[in-house]
Amino acid sequence: MLQRRGGVGVGVVNGCLYALGGSDAPATSPNSLKFSCVERYDPNTDQWTEIASMVIGRDGVAACALGQWLFAVGGSDGQQYLRLVECYDPQTNEWKKSAPLSIARAARLCGRGEAGGAGRRERAAGRDAGGLRRPGHVDEDDQDSKQGEDA
Repeated sequence: MLQRRGGVGVGVVNGCLYALGGSDAPATSPNSLKFSCVERYDPNTDQWTEIASMVIGRDGVAACALGQWLFAVGGSDGQQYLRLVECYDPQTNEWKKSAPLSIARAARLCGRGEAGGAGRRERAAGRDAGGLRRPGHVDEDDQDSKQGEDA
């Protein structure tokens, strides 16, 4: 990628890989910058290209392809989880706002031993604004679930 960052959303549309948003430091850092930039990787040319930016810089953004469009869903601007949903049209290189989420959400990516991980591994656990785990999500190696604690 052209911009070094973590916490990016990733999606595939028309055979190209898209990297959305992210931050310049771990999500637990209060001073991390949230990026609005978006990059596209074309495997045919083996090149990354910066394309139109999202409206708001955010990390923990979910990315999803639907037909020929790429959706950026939720995320965090560093102060709060977001309800924002944007839709990217590769033909026009434009982002447009879509209907917002009913509840603000951001993906939470923590590895064992990282701050916020509390000794368990969460793979894009998809926390809502209250920090609740998405319904039905349990990892096989989730120590809290094995100990019968409420996670």
